[in-house]
Amino acid sequence: MLLSLAIYLEIRFATFGTDSKFLFTEECSRDLPAEEEADDPAPLAFLASHSKQVTVKAFMCARFIVLTAIMAGKVGMDSIRKCASTFAKRKGSSQDDVDIRGHWKGDSGGRTSTWYIDPEQPIVDAQVCGNFCVDGPVKYKFKEGAQVGPAFLAQHVCPHINAYFPAASKMAEMLGPALLWGCFDPVVSMGRVPARLVKKVKDAYEDC
Repeated sequence: MLLSLAIYLEIRFATFGTDSKFLFTEECSRDLPAEEEADDPAPLAFLASHSKQVTVKAFMCARFIVLTAIMAGKVGMDSIRKCASTFAKRKGSSQDDVDIRGHWKGDSGGRTSTWYIDPEQPIVDAQVCGNFCVDGPVKYKFKEGAQVGPAFLAQHVCPHINAYFPAASKMAEMLGPALLWGCFDPVVSMGRVPARLVKKVKDAYEDC
């Protein structure tokens, strides 16, 4: 997921620049006054068009129709929540911790305390996120004395991402390691990462 996001954002910013207010589309109305950009209907129309295409390709395909017939009404959007929460529970997370990670608060019949407990609890968030990792969480660590570090990621691996997001967000440090790995992995670099991005990163690595 991080690799895919890093590839998309770096290529997108390199192609269209970092001035657009929209991260996932350039389908905006032309010559629109600056004060009206936020209310531009074009991105919403683009989203509606994409949703329609997904519906046709995913839910109208023969395999999905057969599956829904076999499951007899048991296939639905709640499966997304059910799968994630069940997986975390089986890995040892408590129901309370799963609720906090999902920022879920009952609309009715829930415990009163649920409305007052701060959902932003980083330790619980980290523990449950770690349980979500199928083969265990991964932590990148720079070797002592290596020329490759946070500055290298910001300047050479994902400079456009670094230019777009505030420094405090540390987006380059979060997405950079995944993209750096992708550029050097022989299978991933050939199949998923654009060649020009691979070349740029490898050239910078050779220089340092």
